[in-house]
Amino acid sequence: MNPGIPLFENLQRELREELGFEIKKQPKLLFAQDIIHDNEKHIVRLTFGSEEVFDISPVLSEEHSEFIWLDKQKALALPGLDPLIKTVLGSL
Repeated sequence: MNPGIPLFENLQRELREELGFEIKKQPKLLFAQDIIHDNEKHIVRLTFGSEEVFDISPVLSEEHSEFIWLDKQKALALPGLDPLIKTVLGSL
């Protein structure tokens, strides 16, 4: 997140940089989870949901080595899935 930049603009930039996605519609913020909050840093995980369908394949940045698309049931069955992600998926 870049301070002073609206949340949606930060999200658009991150998706463009990380996956090569361009999103037009503002997605719905589903959850915000405070992960670390101390004097030196504040990390918050934001989870968004969108009905926008992408008909492109992601183009991963150098920070990533692979990706997979999963439907809800397959994602929920993943071993070691983060509990917050299970909650988010279960609420959809």
